[in-house]
Amino acid sequence: RRVHGENHREEPTQLTMLTLRSRSALLRPAVRRQFCSTILKDEVQTALVLAIQQLERTMNKQFTQVNNHLGRINEEQIRHKAEQMFGVDFCRPLVVKSLFDAFRPFANDLTFEEVQYFTKRVEQKLLREHILFDFVQKLEAEICESQLHPHLSEHVRKNSLLGKNFTVSLKSLQCGIGAAIQDHDNNLSKRLERIVKFMDHQQRVELSSCAGPGVMLCFFAANEDLKAMQVPEVVDIDLCGKIEIIGKHISVQVGEIKSSLRSNYSSARQQLTQRCRFYEWIARTVNPQTDNVIKIGRIVIPRGETDLLVEDQVQSDVSIYIHRL
Repeated sequence: RRVHGENHREEPTQLTMLTLRSRSALLRPAVRRQFCSTILKDEVQTALVLAIQQLERTMNKQFTQVNNHLGRINEEQIRHKAEQMFGVDFCRPLVVKSLFDAFRPFANDLTFEEVQYFTKRVEQKLLREHILFDFVQKLEAEICESQLHPHLSEHVRKNSLLGKNFTVSLKSLQCGIGAAIQDHDNNLSKRLERIVKFMDHQQRVELSSCAGPGVMLCFFAANEDLKAMQVPEVVDIDLCGKIEIIGKHISVQVGEIKSSLRSNYSSARQQLTQRCRFYEWIARTVNPQTDNVIKIGRIVIPRGETDLLVEDQVQSDVSIYIHRL
């Protein structure tokens, strides 16, 4: 460069020298191969990690499918043995999606007209006793206390789901569906959607239909100690059992199939108790003059099941019997 009319050559700094040395070193074949090899190793390792993670996900999915398939095979084998003891009709699986489905286990030969008549009586009781209002009221209180629903909780505090004179706010419920989806709770959003479909006149569905909240509200009314968020949309029963109405007496029997009792006994007992109460509520609605109700839950397990010695539990509410077949 030219300084004060003279040509001066700029001396290279230490950093410049290091940079030049690094560049010249990369020009050497041996160093260049080592540099490229290091980059290649990192890329290969990254690819291997991604491939292993994908393989783990695939294997876990396949293991889950195999376990579910083996579980269904085991369940059918136990069901076949149970049929020899209780009969084919008793051991049919049942998913109660509508109030019409709820009358399938009734031992009495009900005609289609009778099922329609009884279903209408159940609908009238749900409406007369404001079960929908009670359900939404309890649900709203649980949402406000929950830390897992920040968006829905904020919405409910600003816009109550309840109206006046035992009514429910349709507009607030509709907005609540979106808030529940934001909170990643699809089950809760589906419950709210059932209520909205029943209340919205433009897309109104019957209370007793598969898309309506009838089954959910009956289950809630029958199990008062159950949280509203835990109330199922449909009732799944392994052994549909038998419901008999004789005069003023009602007998309710349902069953569950379990492969083991080591970790499933408490859940099986709870499921049977809730389902027996569900059918007791429906049977009492159909037959208001009922004086006595006998509720029996039957747990069916393989004969070789010896990992837990559990005796029959006979109590005032629901009697639980264990059958090793």
